[in-house]
Amino acid sequence: MKTPLAGPACQVRYLGCVCLGLPLGGPAKHAPPFGSMFQKLEGILSEKLRGKNAMARVQIPLMLAEHTGGQRRIEVAGGTLREIIGQLEQRFPGLTGQIHQGDKIRPTLVVTVDGQLAAHGLDTPVQPTSEVCFLPFLGGG
Repeated sequence: MKTPLAGPACQVRYLGCVCLGLPLGGPAKHAPPFGSMFQKLEGILSEKLRGKNAMARVQIPLMLAEHTGGQRRIEVAGGTLREIIGQLEQRFPGLTGQIHQGDKIRPTLVVTVDGQLAAHGLDTPVQPTSEVCFLPFLGGG
């Protein structure tokens, strides 16, 4: 009976392993396909997945795009919706007045964080990996 090679098992044990064709029972030798470049990429990806240096993704509706220079998707850091809007205001002066009046979100907008309505208004928590959407309010009957 032919001994299976280590290839499939290696791919399970080490992402990106270049199998050296050793039998499963033999000594395991693993080598990343692109050396240190692979390790750097792996480190960057794992940092992003852990949230380090990650920023919330903000979706801007077309009706506000003129205030952001046409940008409709923006990455911003902040722990609450209020902080996110503050960061947007620093980058795009005048935008805050289009989003809220005092401590209330304008009635012409609906805000969601990770697909849920911003139930706590401007104090709604935002995670570094969250998606914040400003949507035009649609009424009807």
